[in-house]
Amino acid sequence: MDLILHLGAHRTGSTALIRCLMRGERMLAAEGLSIWPHKTQRALKGLASTPLLYALSLMDDAGAGKRLDRIRAEVARRFASAEEAGAKRLLLSEENMLGPMRECLMEASLYPVVADRLTAYASVLPFEPRRIGLALRGYAGYWLSSYVYVLRRHPLPRFSDLAPALAAAPRGWVDVVGDIMTVFPKAEILLWRQEDLEDDMPGIAAALLGRATTEGLHPIARRINTAGDGADCELIHRIREGEPGISPEALKERLEALRGTVPAAPPRFSSSESTAMEARYRDDLARIAALSGRVRLLEKGRVECAPG
Repeated sequence: MDLILHLGAHRTGSTALIRCLMRGERMLAAEGLSIWPHKTQRALKGLASTPLLYALSLMDDAGAGKRLDRIRAEVARRFASAEEAGAKRLLLSEENMLGPMRECLMEASLYPVVADRLTAYASVLPFEPRRIGLALRGYAGYWLSSYVYVLRRHPLPRFSDLAPALAAAPRGWVDVVGDIMTVFPKAEILLWRQEDLEDDMPGIAAALLGRATTEGLHPIARRINTAGDGADCELIHRIREGEPGISPEALKERLEALRGTVPAAPPRFSSSESTAMEARYRDDLARIAALSGRVRLLEKGRVECAPG
């Protein structure tokens, strides 16, 4: 059985892509594909928590080792069950394997411990994935969307305090892809741009599966899990300053009641920061395209299905 890992990344349309695939789940199942989106994995004993696996991998004691062995056995049983049910390919989709967005923002680093997290995750998989899919996004858009999304759930400094370090973050997609290649030295790495997803969703989905056709795959018309424009960010900061520890649910209610009482102040990078990050993104895409033959960057308008 072939294993395909879809790693996300965050804020790159991952949910929409998986829903596109889930729309054709019955058809794809008839072709021998079993899809495990993140909700399914989190319901499975063992694959439920990358942070748990990562934490256990850092512990040097017998208890942690035994727990990992139990998880490994359960995962192997689940894989075998899927294969017995007729699955020839298994797609695991879990963007949290890469690392939490808040950690990236606070450290001004793009998935700084992805290699260690993926190593921990790989330790419970029965075999190495054949293909790994990852969406890339321009750095300014990625950081802004991550910030707005996380701020509604967790306290963060004001964006103006983080922006200079984020704009100058030394780690980029080239580093993330390099870490993935190190952990999974045999897997094909399939990459695409978030900016292309809306136009090429069925083709990208087909390429991820190694499918020769987009037949039966249909794009998701509406946007899912959007972060919004961040107009409420300043209001969120003021609410949290007045009510430390407020829950996300209570925060949502307060926003509804107070919206419009504080001038909208969406987070923004300066013009020079945005220009520099755009240039960095173009350069990094070129560097990625020049990597070894097992790394493939799909081009808009010329989406090709991966072999096999």
